[in-house]
Amino acid sequence: MKREDVRWVAIDREDLLDVLLGEHEPPDASRRSLPELELRGTRLAVGYRETLQRGHILPSLIVIADGAAPETLSWLHTFAGEASPLSQYARVVLTSEWRQFEASADAGQRVDRWASIAVGEAISQVDGETQLQSLPLSRFAGCFTTPVARAALIWGREQATRTCVDRLRSLETDRRFGRRPVSVEQLMSVWSISSARIDGYLAPAEAATLILEAASQHLMDTDSGITAVQVPAVLHDYPELSSDSVEKRVGAFNRLAQQFQHRTVQVTRGTSQPTVASVVIAAAAFLVGRGTSHLFLLQRAQRFAPMAAVWFGAMAALAGPRTWDKAWLRAAKGAERLLRPEFSWLEPSGADICWAEFAWLAKTFDGQDAFVELPKMLPRTLNIEIVPGATCQLRIVGDTSDTIEPKIEIASTPASRSTPRERVLEDTLSQFVALAKQAGSLLHGIPPAVSESAQKSLELEGSPASEKTQKTRKPRRDTRRS
Repeated sequence: MKREDVRWVAIDREDLLDVLLGEHEPPDASRRSLPELELRGTRLAVGYRETLQRGHILPSLIVIADGAAPETLSWLHTFAGEASPLSQYARVVLTSEWRQFEASADAGQRVDRWASIAVGEAISQVDGETQLQSLPLSRFAGCFTTPVARAALIWGREQATRTCVDRLRSLETDRRFGRRPVSVEQLMSVWSISSARIDGYLAPAEAATLILEAASQHLMDTDSGITAVQVPAVLHDYPELSSDSVEKRVGAFNRLAQQFQHRTVQVTRGTSQPTVASVVIAAAAFLVGRGTSHLFLLQRAQRFAPMAAVWFGAMAALAGPRTWDKAWLRAAKGAERLLRPEFSWLEPSGADICWAEFAWLAKTFDGQDAFVELPKMLPRTLNIEIVPGATCQLRIVGDTSDTIEPKIEIASTPASRSTPRERVLEDTLSQFVALAKQAGSLLHGIPPAVSESAQKSLELEGSPASEKTQKTRKPRRDTRRS
């Protein structure tokens, strides 16, 4: 949908609810350009599709003047709550966003490369070990890579991606949303690689070498540490990684991982060591499988190499689908489903709120209640349109500052601890199961083999029921003798 296909009309905010419900027919919706000069005070611009019909028509786009946005959104929240948030009814942008973002996508952007990096981030953002086969595709909606990739694929301009990254940084620091093991700042060096002008695909060894050199240059520019210069040369000390024997390659990886684990324990926080360890460990694992087949090796190094899976995804992006195993290919194609849809100004946004609404809510209200009470697709998850066409899903956790990924630990709650009576009942049920197995053995002509521990457990700690059982056994023995 081209920008020229939008038909505009300027209305007062008092008439907005009727317009959103289709009960108020716009007086004139034939303008082809945004009536920006009329967006003063309480007036807004409403966009419709070019093919308008008389009668019940609904708007597809709402543009609010930057200076009037806080007052307008506050008025809607107070006096027209059914119209707040506006993103329920149409896509909402500010006038500055309408001027900034234009449909001029760059043909050099590769969706498959962005998808591969998104897979790597999804693995790194999980707190604890996970299997790629069991990773839900919904994880990609919560990756920082997804909105940045969408911004690059749709707009193809450096300014658009810079705006997206800046807004993601502000979301990352908001304590009402869950913290993540991998930050936006750490991901930026990987994102720059996805935009590299590299035609075709590289061999696994070439992809690993290129990523190592790029990471080394990034560390030299930002950290100026001596370790950065040594990054590309680390793998030369482990020539077995190029061996034709898988066993030798795995052995070399294990020795390399142990070396970096020992180094990480000795260095202090704030150094470049975790980044160096992440990229080197990722390259080693990629060389072991000569592709993505040995991703599981990174699970052992996640504690001291938190970014390894992201760098691993960048190597897979440059090497191409031929080096992807079944699990990686499926995950990457799942990520592509979020990245490939074409953008249209007049298509409904999949986000819960737009960026202007989030900025106003975050500044106006304290705590997470304002976000929890919003109409959302998921109860504790907020989907925000960072820039037009690029959304990011964030988990609402409240004001706690130490929550990354909450884990349900049933055994740690006082209410879930077993009482003595419950333990006795559990033992009784276990005894019934053991007796059932013994009865089945007798029916099949197999002598029962009751262990001494099983016989002791049947006593139930000297309960009256156990004494009754012992008394009934003796008459049976006397009857057989007679």
